[in-house]
Amino acid sequence: QKLSVKYEDPLPLSKDVFLVSRTIGPMKAGIMGIFLVDRFGNEVLVHKSDQPKVGCFDPMLVRTTPKPAAPADEVDYSKKTGTFAVMNVYEGTHMEGVKPGSVKYLRVVDNPPKMFWSGPSYKGHGAQAPAMNFYDFDNKRVLGTVPVEADGSVQFTAPIDKFVYFQLLDENGKMIQSMRSGIIVQPGEMNACIGCHDDRDNAPPPRPISKLAALQKAPFNITEATAETKGNFSYQEVVQPIFDKHCISCHDYDKKAGKKLNLSGDQTAMFAVSYIELHKKKMITPVGGGANKIYNAYEWGSHQSKLIKTLEGKHHDVALSDDELRTLITWVDLNAPYYPDYSTAYWGNPGGRSPLTGKDQGQMSKLTKVKIERYTHGGPWHFNFTRPEFSPILENVKDDATKAKVIEIIKRGSERLRTTPRNDMPGYVPSEEHQLRTKRYEELYQRELANRRAIQTGNKVYDPGIK
Repeated sequence: QKLSVKYEDPLPLSKDVFLVSRTIGPMKAGIMGIFLVDRFGNEVLVHKSDQPKVGCFDPMLVRTTPKPAAPADEVDYSKKTGTFAVMNVYEGTHMEGVKPGSVKYLRVVDNPPKMFWSGPSYKGHGAQAPAMNFYDFDNKRVLGTVPVEADGSVQFTAPIDKFVYFQLLDENGKMIQSMRSGIIVQPGEMNACIGCHDDRDNAPPPRPISKLAALQKAPFNITEATAETKGNFSYQEVVQPIFDKHCISCHDYDKKAGKKLNLSGDQTAMFAVSYIELHKKKMITPVGGGANKIYNAYEWGSHQSKLIKTLEGKHHDVALSDDELRTLITWVDLNAPYYPDYSTAYWGNPGGRSPLTGKDQGQMSKLTKVKIERYTHGGPWHFNFTRPEFSPILENVKDDATKAKVIEIIKRGSERLRTTPRNDMPGYVPSEEHQLRTKRYEELYQRELANRRAIQTGNKVYDPGIK
């Protein structure tokens, strides 16, 4: 049924009286005026436009209001750190099963910025291009680990302008729960939260903040100098050497254990063989992109990892040092990162990492009849650039002449890696484009610091080119 009058944009003045937009004249004209209406059917036109065919919408009351008091400035640009405080790490949602006293440390993780190109989002889950990791799109750096007080309180300083997140650790340094978002602290700023995964609809429990153990002492100091990882976390630099030392004597090509789990560090199109194997064989439990699920405590990470459980038990005569085991635990709990950053020397190649071009891969697809995915995880395990003869793409190639041609193409990639190392290899140098972007990022950050100094001193500073 067609309406003879159209209403929209109601603004209640009381429980009985409203201001609304309402049609004036024929519906076809669509001209709207402002009417005062009540619940009893009374209507009064209070305003209409003096221009033909121009309507009025969205009535809103305007009145004089006192200027609100300006909040105190919490930023002190003379500082290079800010402060974080957690009232009680045991407080909040998704912490069921975490017994008081079981959280011993809080790890502070830096999630460095993406300064380089990232491709289209993968099915809405996120973007990584060049390839970074399986399931995770980010690089990581551990800034420090802070002790948690017996009452669950924590207080620490952290460097400014870092996008950081926090993880709760048990006495063995294994993750109990992890923050899935992040936060940045400004110079001299104080940020505090009720607990971990605290419910935003709840008020903090009635306890005197002044009596929290962490607030009775100076904040634990985290600085650039105390960072626990030298640069960003790199799988080939930190994790693979442990496998090389303890595992590949059995877990390698042509070894019985290697058929179950290959832990060699050979280079594939994007990652190391061991990295792919650990994911494919579900020896680790990373959290992927996609739906914004909040995980329960102990649900993922080192507590669920088959790799960590195996190495913590008696696995033949393997005897890792405490530092080596702690390194693997940390790697798993950081969601198994691989590359240290987004820069690359193979800008236009598949995945932004492969030494083979799309044309090279196309030639091999024709020779082997194997479909090679260009950007997804289907591509990495087809090739072995360290030992080309072990490349999986050769498994179904029976003809010796064809096999020789395929190996020749793979060796082409091996030679490129030798002369132009990748981001997971010694001697790596970023592409010229990425070097320029890094330089530009640093220039912009230094300009921001200059602006802050100008605010602090009351001086003026102008962007380059502005007099």
